[in-house]
Amino acid sequence: PRRIWDLFSNRVVPWWVALHTPWGMSHAWLDISHRKNVLTPINGHEWPVPIPKDVNLDFVRIEMLNLGAEYAWLDVLCLRQEGGRNEDLRVGEWMLDVPTIGNAYVLEKVVCYFNGLGWPLEHGFDSDSDRSWFRHTWTLQETSNNWMIGGDTGNEMLNEEVQERFEAQLSSVKLATLDVVPLLPLLQDRTSEKDMDKIKPTESKDNPIGTGNPTLTIAPAYSEQESAEDAWTALVKVMELDSLSQMLFLYHEPGPKKNAWRPSWQQAVNWDTRSFSLDFPFNSFWDVHIVHDKETGTYSYNGWRIGSVQVQGLATLVAAPRQGHLIVATPNGEEHQYEISAGHQYPILDGVYSLL
Repeated sequence: PRRIWDLFSNRVVPWWVALHTPWGMSHAWLDISHRKNVLTPINGHEWPVPIPKDVNLDFVRIEMLNLGAEYAWLDVLCLRQEGGRNEDLRVGEWMLDVPTIGNAYVLEKVVCYFNGLGWPLEHGFDSDSDRSWFRHTWTLQETSNNWMIGGDTGNEMLNEEVQERFEAQLSSVKLATLDVVPLLPLLQDRTSEKDMDKIKPTESKDNPIGTGNPTLTIAPAYSEQESAEDAWTALVKVMELDSLSQMLFLYHEPGPKKNAWRPSWQQAVNWDTRSFSLDFPFNSFWDVHIVHDKETGTYSYNGWRIGSVQVQGLATLVAAPRQGHLIVATPNGEEHQYEISAGHQYPILDGVYSLL
């Protein structure tokens, strides 16, 4: 991110000014009827800052200072919001800033306001509402090992409930950090104002460059005008090879016409992955190579292949897993039959196929 909140001087400054790594601030976004837009000298009156109606940023700052923070990243203050005097700059800034938001929650402590920015935790906490921190898509990238409760009122029973829920989410996010298949189910029960907003948090979890620096990622630029399908296609282009291989080998239906080898966004976000156990070896696809030709926009597979095999017994839709046979003929005419199964409900007609 390009800006941070200097809590000592109480103003927004460029990221590079910070003498220490900023803390992340994560919060549930309240419904617009419970928010107000305030013009504040903290960000130089650059844009209206949307915060809960009964919240004062001065009190939020005092709490952060008391917790030990010197610098912090708060989206409503540090990411240019709609309606400012330089609204024309926002679109250009968001192209770069939105895909890199996840970096603000990687290196330092993250203070989580589960009810809304500045609200105490006991203020009508409902972890299952559509506006809950635990139901919002964006908070997936804000989930951190090094977290603490914002608005802590000392209610030990409530704190325990939140901690248990948070640790469960943390475990799920850890499992999905480098693999697209475990990550997709986490999006299915989450809410977002735009469908494509479910894709952006996926980018920060699925695209490490491999330099050992967790703040370096490859991600497509953000565009508010882009459709969810186009944003998904752009994300696929920069995915790790493991994730591409998982989609090729594990998704059971043909995808969109130009890319039948992988699911469309609608197929991906509705993919039922319950047939994969928690210990499924998603990282077993490391030696499979899928190559993207940037000039033609096509993908190719570079790996083992048997040109002609017969598949039988998977055309009828019965309770999964369906049982069938794979028949392979050797060059001298000998046939070898193998038992196979399908854990999905997409019909595979009897016939001749290539086996990858």
